[in-house]
Amino acid sequence: LVALGIGTLGHVVSDAVTVPNELFFFIILGLSTAHYHITVDSVPQSKQFRIINVARGRKLAFTLIVLGVWLMSAWFTYRQAAADYRLKQAIRAREQGQVQVMLAQYQAATVFMPWMSEYWQEYGGGAYEASLQEPSSEIANDLLKTSLHAYEVAYARRRSNPAIARDLARVYERQVVFLDAERLYAK
Repeated sequence: LVALGIGTLGHVVSDAVTVPNELFFFIILGLSTAHYHITVDSVPQSKQFRIINVARGRKLAFTLIVLGVWLMSAWFTYRQAAADYRLKQAIRAREQGQVQVMLAQYQAATVFMPWMSEYWQEYGGGAYEASLQEPSSEIANDLLKTSLHAYEVAYARRRSNPAIARDLARVYERQVVFLDAERLYAK
């Protein structure tokens, strides 16, 4: 509970949007609890709770389980935050037209969260959009291959999302047109 409270406090303090909303909620919750214990509850807290004797082995096992869960949560939260940061950097590079930086940031985001289809879908969308704006046919073809790979991974992660299937079909269609144009050019 202490770790949860510290995590929630860190979230409230670090996010400027939630500070007015959540901080007000916690203040009201604390005041109402204090008001209840002062005015309604006549039994002192020292008599409400009793000490439960637990063997040392069980205390140690419980502590290790809680520590393990906390470490796994911290690890996952770190990966999620790092992936979100990379995703924001990729979107910024995409807006500025920096294709190589964009692709590197998208790839880094998918490394941090490889099981999340959303990151792969964004990666595929960025590569596809860059392929549309690329004048060189070789680079555009490589970007289409990158986009196709990213969308295929996203589709493998979440087959139930129709947007991924639609985007994947759009990339396949573009690649077929591209290959037909190359065949005509080669003749």
